[in-house]
Amino acid sequence: MQSKAPSKITEKREKRRTVNSPCIGLCNIDFDQTNICKGCGRSIEEITNWSSYTNESKTQVKEKAMARINEIKFDR
Repeated sequence: MQSKAPSKITEKREKRRTVNSPCIGLCNIDFDQTNICKGCGRSIEEITNWSSYTNESKTQVKEKAMARINEIKFDR
């Protein structure tokens, strides 16, 4: 059985989908110590530029942010 190639409609839908922001609405940035939000793990630059990122870039930022959040949890 051969796998079916995605239709043009499916491809268009995939391109329109966007990666959701990791924002959880708990913004907490101690500017004296870091520029990383303790709520979502993103830097100020990443938060500011989120809407202009490609889906690929958003996915990379989310992965980095999750790693930062995990570091913050263990540093407490």
